[in-house]
Amino acid sequence: MVPFYVGMLKGVGKVRQYTACDVACSFAVAHVSLEFSAMAAPRFLTNRVLPTFLAAGWPLQRILTDQGNEYRGAFDRACAQSGIRHTRTKPRHA
Repeated sequence: MVPFYVGMLKGVGKVRQYTACDVACSFAVAHVSLEFSAMAAPRFLTNRVLPTFLAAGWPLQRILTDQGNEYRGAFDRACAQSGIRHTRTKPRHA
């Protein structure tokens, strides 16, 4: 899961896209948002990613994120409540 900075939209402000991609089949879920906070990432997980994977009948077992602060605290709790293992990439590695 990664929030990408899309750009500035006149009259709207900064826009970001949250994206989750399944590495096994390249299935992706995305959400465009004006919010970039510690609560936006767990909200994307619980409101978009989990319902999409459950509707498809695919169990979500593990999530790999970068070392960003938005993937700590509330995000870790959301993963734990859903029974998802959360791992992080090594610093300065793709």
